[in-house]
Amino acid sequence: MTVTTQTTNLQLPLLAAGQAQKHVTHNEALLQIDALVQLSVEGVVNVPPSSPAEGARYLVGTAPTGAFAGKAGRVAVVRDAAWRFHAPARGWLAYVVASDAIYTFTGTLWRPLGSAFEYLGIAATADATQRLAVKSANVLFDHDGASSRVKINRKLVSDTASLLFQTDYAGRAEVGLAGDAQFRVKVSADGNAWINALTVDPATGLAQAAAAPTTALGLATKGYVDTVGRGDPGAFDYQTAAAVAITGSSNWTKVTGFSTARIPVAAFSGTNSQFVAPVAGVYFFTGQLHLSFGAGGGNPLVAFARNSAPSGSWISKAFPANATDALQINSLLKLNAGDTVEIHVFTNASCTVNAGYSSFGGTRL
Repeated sequence: MTVTTQTTNLQLPLLAAGQAQKHVTHNEALLQIDALVQLSVEGVVNVPPSSPAEGARYLVGTAPTGAFAGKAGRVAVVRDAAWRFHAPARGWLAYVVASDAIYTFTGTLWRPLGSAFEYLGIAATADATQRLAVKSANVLFDHDGASSRVKINRKLVSDTASLLFQTDYAGRAEVGLAGDAQFRVKVSADGNAWINALTVDPATGLAQAAAAPTTALGLATKGYVDTVGRGDPGAFDYQTAAAVAITGSSNWTKVTGFSTARIPVAAFSGTNSQFVAPVAGVYFFTGQLHLSFGAGGGNPLVAFARNSAPSGSWISKAFPANATDALQINSLLKLNAGDTVEIHVFTNASCTVNAGYSSFGGTRL
């Protein structure tokens, strides 16, 4: 049978059967209890203090020198003007007077309690996935004299940094960054299928609202968004670069010369004076023709032509002899991908489309 000479946790000396001088062993045990129970130390140090008080206690740091060399992590106690060292066990707590803080022993070093918890649960159970868990009707993050900011940091652009709102632990709404650089507001009816309600381009700050803007009640302002990944053309505006002559006839005539870009997009060809829809959707077009007629005057009609056929609204005006004036037109057209849009004019008399004052623009809604 193995004879135990010390207690398991504090290593207090035990009295042996028939032992002489029992009081010496007993007093040693009392002194160790006095040193280690209700542990309050002066500080965490690597260099032994020069004139420590009798009974003073210190925690030995991670790089001890002098009389503390080789005693990292030990509890150092002054007894009879000499240093005595006690090995702590993992989980021991000590109050450090110098820093007014509670320290805990990790098994290798002393660390301020609260400086680095592995898990923390407040009225809830934390685990390896949710290392911080809080169950509370309200949570307050207050300022400390000025501003207050909550930071959510991800490692890579392909990772996620977001706030997820749940119902019975199933996602219903999410705000933040998820898998790319765009800021999103997403919603879900069942926690599985998600819809992007709002997407913000980080390069421009421009926003695209709703996933299907042409559905019933799906009013969404996707205009003025130029996002190549989704095929949106963005807003565009072109002017005529030179005067264009239109010959009077009994047919609609396409107006050309819109080659001076004020707001360019790849979907508009200045060479053809033609817009080609990159994706299906509802588009808004606006145009102006600044016309000059000769001695006979004229009665022109102006319209947007979808796939070379005048569509939507049109405008007309009677021009007296030698008159110059502008006709302005706006129109909404529902287009399929690949549909073309041009400005056409119908006039019974020859006229001139004046450069610099005539324009063709639009955007996808």
